[in-house]
Amino acid sequence: MHVMNLLPKKLFICCTLLIISLGWVKANPTSRDSLLAVLQNPQPDSALFQNYILLGEAYAKTQKDSSGIFLHKAGQLLKNFKVPRQKARFQRKLGIAYRKSQNADSAAVYLLLALDYFRKNGPEKDRFYTYLETGSVFFELEDRNKAIDLYEAALKLDLSRVDSAKLSDLYTNLGLAYQYTSRFKEAIHYHFEGLRVVIAMHDISGEASSYNNLGVCYLELGQYDDALQQYEKALNIYRQLQDTAQILRRTYAIGGALFGKKMYPEALTYLNRALNMARASNDKLTILSCYQVMGLIYIKLENYPEAERVLRLAETEFPAKGSKRMLIYIKSNLSVLYLNWGTNVQANRKQHLNQAITFSKETILLAKEIDFLMLEKKSYEVLYKAYNELGQHKEAMDYALTYMTLSDSLLNAEKQNAIVEMEAKYEAEKKDLEIDLLNKDKTIANMELSASKEAQKSQRDVIYALLAGVLFISALGMVIFRLYRQKQKANQQLVSQNKTIVQQRDENEVLLKEIHHRVKNNLQIISSLLDLQSGKALDENSRMLTIDSQSRVKAMSLVHELLYQNNNLAEIDMNVYTAKLAAQIQSINHVEGKVYRLDIPHDMMVDIDTAIPLGLILTELLTNAFKYAQSSPEAKPEVEIGIQREKADHLRVRVRDNGPGLPDEQALKAPRSLGLRLVKTLTKQLGGTLQ
Repeated sequence: MHVMNLLPKKLFICCTLLIISLGWVKANPTSRDSLLAVLQNPQPDSALFQNYILLGEAYAKTQKDSSGIFLHKAGQLLKNFKVPRQKARFQRKLGIAYRKSQNADSAAVYLLLALDYFRKNGPEKDRFYTYLETGSVFFELEDRNKAIDLYEAALKLDLSRVDSAKLSDLYTNLGLAYQYTSRFKEAIHYHFEGLRVVIAMHDISGEASSYNNLGVCYLELGQYDDALQQYEKALNIYRQLQDTAQILRRTYAIGGALFGKKMYPEALTYLNRALNMARASNDKLTILSCYQVMGLIYIKLENYPEAERVLRLAETEFPAKGSKRMLIYIKSNLSVLYLNWGTNVQANRKQHLNQAITFSKETILLAKEIDFLMLEKKSYEVLYKAYNELGQHKEAMDYALTYMTLSDSLLNAEKQNAIVEMEAKYEAEKKDLEIDLLNKDKTIANMELSASKEAQKSQRDVIYALLAGVLFISALGMVIFRLYRQKQKANQQLVSQNKTIVQQRDENEVLLKEIHHRVKNNLQIISSLLDLQSGKALDENSRMLTIDSQSRVKAMSLVHELLYQNNNLAEIDMNVYTAKLAAQIQSINHVEGKVYRLDIPHDMMVDIDTAIPLGLILTELLTNAFKYAQSSPEAKPEVEIGIQREKADHLRVRVRDNGPGLPDEQALKAPRSLGLRLVKTLTKQLGGTLQ
């Protein structure tokens, strides 16, 4: 039994992202009393508006009700401003103030009003700042795609006159928006753009922040060495700045990256160091995060008592008003702990499996409250495995079906859409490339024809032959040079587009591997369901029929497993496949020792359309061989499997055994058993004959 691999990485990313936030523009410290005193005196609407804004910001962190009252009064004054540009700027200022007071809904209203004006009017600088602030509000409202659209619109403006600090904010925020929507390659691009700006500004604090954001992206992509490199750079800067809070978080982040690399002792060293610093500064979030990642490491190391100790500490120390998402991770990780403990250790086995069930059900209830489908799905997986271990097959089957339903709803549509989109993009790029090349050839041909006509014309005039010849040679030289430059440019474009096509092909292969992986996983779940069903069979005949069906499912699953594990996604190595299939069927039939011999050339490749029916044929014949060779207790099967390629499209498959054989030739012509009927049908499907 293995720890569920999805939980540790997602937990660490979740805890890391909780400490990432968009930058705020800090207001200058202002005396509330002096501002309140100013309100007692008559003043113009513009000055009164500014004072209301300053008071709203001053009260934002301590007295939110008072802050809201002052900002509301500022909003009422807006109707008094008649100049459109001035009014739009005041709307933007009020939106920013509402954002600082953590009222993102009101902030969005006023910023969108300002944006409606600046989209069509006003300097680009005003337009840029409004796009930036509005995007940041939608980021906080968790509408990341809307935020990305607004940030991208800001990028299309003239950035030459934009303040470097604001430009850095734009790149950083855009990187974070892509990061939160799991588009990590785009996030990395914009984080590097932001890094370039802060380095030019000599802003070492911003530089460290960029390194940290890059580390998070690389960690999510599984590029742990790159993540560690970025985290180390950030940590070195924070040590120079003596920023203890950031030193703590980077130490924790490095521990998480080492955990991803499966360097468990080194990860525990950093996590213990981070835990001690977090306790010293009473950083509850990092304390809980350390407990959880340490617990998962101890599960990996099968040190279940220590895993229980730290995960129970996380549960006990969880604050009453803490993040519900964090609590769901704690409950889920405890369920994984007890499932592994109950599966791998006999002592208190039943108690641990029941605890896994209890925590899984608690996780499901909490996950449903916030639509956290990923961990809800994982909890159903824990439930069906725990009930299966307890021998409660009906409950196990019910939860397994729920798990499969959630898995399909979460992933199948997403993967299929991604493949269709990638294929369409690939075909479009390919078509555009072909059109460009045809146009270039046509242009070159036309220019060559033009040059030829010029040459013929110059020969008619004998008087100016020498001058015309010189002019012609000069013109031809210019044409050739121009053709050369165009050809060179076309070649560069061809290389670039070919690179894009190759990249998209590689991405298609990754998606295809993921599909084979998903199909294999679903077939394994079906096999598990059949295994559960065989345990409930009322008679031996029903049990054997279920086991035969399980063998067929496993044969198909093995094809998809070999496809996603190898670089060749279209063909199967029959030597490797047959060896694994024979060992699998021998194990199902409880035959000791290796009793089969292969006569199959190495690297004999067949396509997937042939491999699946051929695998099912071999499954039936091998199952028959192992089953009937054990008709007496002392019998031991001897099986020989041969596959030879007689022609390019013709295979001869031979299976021999030492069993009693078929009663007569008629058994092959009109088979009665399901197995032989299946063999005959599949052989006919492949265009073969059965002897």
